[in-house]
Amino acid sequence: LSDQATNEDTPTTPQAFTITDMDSSNIQISVQSSETSLIALSDISFTSNNSITSSGNTYTVTLSSNTASVYIQETPTTNSSGSSIITVTVTDGNASSSSSFTVTVNAVNDLPTIDSISDQTINEDTEMSPVSFAVSDTENEALTVSVSTGNTSIIALSSSNITLSNAAGGIPQ
Repeated sequence: LSDQATNEDTPTTPQAFTITDMDSSNIQISVQSSETSLIALSDISFTSNNSITSSGNTYTVTLSSNTASVYIQETPTTNSSGSSIITVTVTDGNASSSSSFTVTVNAVNDLPTIDSISDQTINEDTEMSPVSFAVSDTENEALTVSVSTGNTSIIALSSSNITLSNAAGGIPQ
């Protein structure tokens, strides 16, 4: 099995490997992850054209003509990046063999989010009530909030008539 790389929030490409055993028709496959916070055991899956069943993180594959092609795929934890060593062990009940490879999950700059803001209606010559909304960024990077209006002859935008504040009591500089 070879090392794999994927972007954050994206499963790896399924990787094929072949199991051959002349003495047994049923082989158990178990898997370990060195960083289960990045790639949990429940997020590692095996598929095969042969019969395959699972119980926890142990799979049993039925060999056909002493061989089986199996595919392994890993899905990283959402918004996580880093590396994990994946160890796959196959056993026929008498002997076992293991293979390890590294999965590297590359960080991706996630889009910031903003709450939906409903249309606002005010009477002429009156001040608009505060409009509450929240913005956030998974990576906690500085955000820029831009304000625009569809008709500047009705609402003229300037820094003197717009106030932004955050839950901590002000806009950080």
